[in-house]
Amino acid sequence: GLGDERARRPIDETRNARTFFPALFGLFVVVSGGWAALRAGPWAGAAVAALLVAEPTVRAHAALATSDFLIAFLLLGAAFLLDLSDAESRPGRALLAAAGVVYGLAMAAKYSALPFLPVFGAVAFLRLRRPRSPRLLGRRSVPRQKEKVAPPLPERLPVRRAAWLVLAAVVLPALATAWTVQEIVMSSTSRESLVRGIRTQFADSQPLEKALWMGENLPKGLAGYGAGLLWVRASSVPGFRPNYFFGRVSGKGNIAYFPVALAVKLTTATAAMFLTALAVALVVLGAAMRSRRAGERASRALRRGRLVAARAFVPGALALAYLGAASLS
Repeated sequence: GLGDERARRPIDETRNARTFFPALFGLFVVVSGGWAALRAGPWAGAAVAALLVAEPTVRAHAALATSDFLIAFLLLGAAFLLDLSDAESRPGRALLAAAGVVYGLAMAAKYSALPFLPVFGAVAFLRLRRPRSPRLLGRRSVPRQKEKVAPPLPERLPVRRAAWLVLAAVVLPALATAWTVQEIVMSSTSRESLVRGIRTQFADSQPLEKALWMGENLPKGLAGYGAGLLWVRASSVPGFRPNYFFGRVSGKGNIAYFPVALAVKLTTATAAMFLTALAVALVVLGAAMRSRRAGERASRALRRGRLVAARAFVPGALALAYLGAASLS
């Protein structure tokens, strides 16, 4: 918080912060590898963990005391919990709420997570609306019969129930968690110090009056978060920061900046992994299409293709949403 207490030297603050990030990097590798192992087997988990350990971009960010790696870890954890959740059991609903709480921590860590909350909620809605397997309905709900009978059709969660569940278990916990963290952080800051800090930060800029109103009337945590959003918006207008792209300096940016920057930052190993995964998916899909006339073989191939699509649904949807929003920002 803000106050009269004298801050320590920046080098000491940085050293203290960096002691936390190696452990965070280890958790990042464990969660990523564990998620891949659960969805695609132990070899896939080992490959993902090994790639992250050797990937220079990830390792470089993990050694920096910034919010970039922290928000990446929290978003990964939220997506992982969402993928494990369901609406049929109490543990599944608890995991869904935990995903919302972790996403709230991501919003408290960096403003970049806030615009993607609707995207995360939409992915959760589609995840809950996905046809439920009979085995998830409970063992007692599927009677055992000696004769061969057709399995029951998969059930879908009603639209209204899925929407209310996403609102109550994902969106509201995320907002409440971000607010709680902000209130805790700002608890040691007096109202006078908060208003003085807002006035100093904004100076004579346009949103000064709105930021001052927040600092004087809203709860301190919400006021600090709102003033920060106003500052991010004010500093993101064209001309505020020069952008360097393909040998040119521009104040308006370029729509292709983020896709090109992402492609440049990808290492050879990461690009090879993505291309290999794409090739495997295309081979499975091609085998399914070629063997449609082969009876049981076609059924097995189609099930494999659907399994690949189901396992990649949550991470793929989040990745595509990020790339789409980043390319338009």
